[in-house]
Amino acid sequence: MGRGSPIPPMLWRKIVEQYQKGVSQRKIAKSLKLSSSTVHNIIQRFRESGTISVRKGQGRKTILDARGLRALRRHCITYGNATVMEITTWAQEYFQKTLSVNTIHRAIRRCRLKLYRSKKKPYLNMIQKRRRFLWAKAHLKWTVAKWKTVLWSDKSKFEVLFGKLGRHVIRTKEDKDNPSCYQRSVQKPASLMVWGCMSVCGMGSLHIWKGTINAERSVVFSATEREVQKIMLSCCHVFVLVLVLCLSVAEDFDWTKNDHDSFYYGTFPTGFSWGAGSSAYQTEGAWDKDGKGLSIWDVFCHKKGNVLFNNTGDSSCEGYYKVKDDISLIKELNLKHYLFSISWPRVIPTGIRYDYVNEKGLKYYDTLIDQLVENKITPIVSLYHWDLPQVLQEKYGGWQNISMVNYFNDFASLCFERFGNRVKYWITFNNPWSVAVQGYETGEHAPGLKLKGTGVYKAAHHIIKAHAKVWHTYDRQWRSKQNGLLGISLSGDWGEPVDITNPKDIEAAERYVHFYMGWFATPIFHGDYPQVMKDFIGRKSSQQGLGTSRLPTFSSQEKGYIKGTCDFLGVGHFTTRYITQKSFPSYHGSSYYTDRDLAELVDPRWPDPGSEWLYSVPWGFRRLLNFVKTQYGNPTIYITENGVSEKMMCTDLCDHWRIQYYRDYINEMLKGKDGVNVKGYTAWSLLDKFEWDEGYSERFGLYYVDFKNKNKTRYPKASVQYYKRIISSNGFPNLREVENWKRNAAEMCASSNRLLAAAKIESIENKDYPDMPNDWLVHDPLTSHMEMVTEIVVPTVCTLCILITALFLMFLLRKRT
Repeated sequence: MGRGSPIPPMLWRKIVEQYQKGVSQRKIAKSLKLSSSTVHNIIQRFRESGTISVRKGQGRKTILDARGLRALRRHCITYGNATVMEITTWAQEYFQKTLSVNTIHRAIRRCRLKLYRSKKKPYLNMIQKRRRFLWAKAHLKWTVAKWKTVLWSDKSKFEVLFGKLGRHVIRTKEDKDNPSCYQRSVQKPASLMVWGCMSVCGMGSLHIWKGTINAERSVVFSATEREVQKIMLSCCHVFVLVLVLCLSVAEDFDWTKNDHDSFYYGTFPTGFSWGAGSSAYQTEGAWDKDGKGLSIWDVFCHKKGNVLFNNTGDSSCEGYYKVKDDISLIKELNLKHYLFSISWPRVIPTGIRYDYVNEKGLKYYDTLIDQLVENKITPIVSLYHWDLPQVLQEKYGGWQNISMVNYFNDFASLCFERFGNRVKYWITFNNPWSVAVQGYETGEHAPGLKLKGTGVYKAAHHIIKAHAKVWHTYDRQWRSKQNGLLGISLSGDWGEPVDITNPKDIEAAERYVHFYMGWFATPIFHGDYPQVMKDFIGRKSSQQGLGTSRLPTFSSQEKGYIKGTCDFLGVGHFTTRYITQKSFPSYHGSSYYTDRDLAELVDPRWPDPGSEWLYSVPWGFRRLLNFVKTQYGNPTIYITENGVSEKMMCTDLCDHWRIQYYRDYINEMLKGKDGVNVKGYTAWSLLDKFEWDEGYSERFGLYYVDFKNKNKTRYPKASVQYYKRIISSNGFPNLREVENWKRNAAEMCASSNRLLAAAKIESIENKDYPDMPNDWLVHDPLTSHMEMVTEIVVPTVCTLCILITALFLMFLLRKRT
């Protein structure tokens, strides 16, 4: 305790004397009204020195003298935006000493200088972290460092995309969806002036400033408090300018851009099979001709309100009468295989083989298969694409009854016996998920039952057993004679976690895929349902007071019987969803959707050609294929369904969105060719056709079908030419050639449009359109008016409203200033 201490020497002596008498430090401090720490320090010093009065030493040596501090001060003023780490590095080189960051920090404070600290943006706080930062991290794969450098230079061009729920995305035009484009222009930090910053997806406010960027690419604000009002005015100018600019260049905006990774140029292995697909009820028509029995879809569609616009598949594409025409289209595309389904009620009208077999139905498929084989096109036959005989539905309750297993096996045996000498690839069920969920849970599809939480699992249980029995029948009776393969086609959307750092979201995304594709794939490859399904459905059932789980169980014998019943796996994929954890209490009732405890989300930036459910998200396709490879031992895969629809009534054949979709999705498949065992690809679909509960409002086809013409004439869309080039090149050979494909496809669609218009005029004159007025040509009047409104009126009105609002805001702000 040296000079300047507030404790007088007499008090030191009293403390030491009491200590020598054995009084505790706490009592000493209490009696002398001192703090315990003060008493402890004095006694500690007495113990060390043995005396009461201790002379203060020289203390810590000064590392930087007055001259050094002046040099440090000059450097800090010259480089005002430098960080303490940069200053420390400079000081070590300048003074030739080992200096710590703390030493430099203390020296700067002695110079009464303030260190530069980059201003934290408001969307990095804890409250907004989930909504904004994690959104960018999950959707754009940004790191924290990239998020902190979301900057636009004054030379950047902006675009605004209006999405659902009122959200919009603002990004640079030159390099979309690539966060590095915000840093690429930052080459000379000292000379670059940054004047705009906007939070991603419009979830935050618009931030405008003026300033420069330091070496760490952090913003250095030059605006003072007096200029805040001026900056607010600039904010209004820029925001309005951006919106007006985007509306004016809307025609130049390519909404199909959705690249998640770079495009890969290369080819598929030799022998890769390219094809297209269709299904019986969607394309054949002739619903009551030549002895065909009723299917559940015949009855479902004839009930008003079940299908959009009360459409039916009674005639559809009239594929039953146009086999030669459709074979010529397949030859024109140079397809190696054609996937189609056999209508159960067309072959066995009652569904029960020993009641009656329709020979005319068998002859139709004989003709189709013979012509395919004759033209060296491999037939891939699906035994069940949703058209169950109505008699079985009425008599047994359809797939709710275990007897369906034997009846389906009898139907499959008849097909093997009749067509197996020419068909080498068989698919038992096409997308059984839709059969179970949409047929017995939501009622959107035939038979239209809503047995929530129970019927859906029972139907799937019987479908899995039926598949296994058919596989064993083929393996035991027909494989050695026919040398064919038998598999199942499972559709599945990919589930991507919203927050890739949140374990609950990651688990929910994986659970989504298991409840979708894994529901059927896991029993077939591993013998039982996914463990996550058994756990979640069992827990929900217990909470609802049920003694057993609503998910049926397989016996040990059944598990062994089902496991391994797949020679190849058909994968159908269309889109992707973002998945987040969402708990549904048991009192919400039993349902397949609440059993999953998750919520599905979409990104408003994803291209959407009009269908409410189908968004173009190519990178999800590759991830789904890798999931199948990892989970099920890299089985042989055939892509059995992949394509995109448009939900529009016009007859424009320039389907550039479909070209982009096929280009991106096939390229994602190409990227995974070395790791995933994909043997073939099926474009869905060959023709426009009846689209289940959507009727004819959606078109999936490569070929346009004129449904209003009694001849159901087919016309090639632009995507035909593009897909044909992919097939002939077996992939994407190089950039120049791929770009030429797109130009050639555009030329083809223009000529097809002229051909279609001329054919419609001729058909009207020949009265092939009995229900249409004489002045009707290519477009519906309603469609033409709607196109005019959306293309001309809406943008014009929006632009005028924005300009008026901008002038009003400018007037108010200038009045305030």
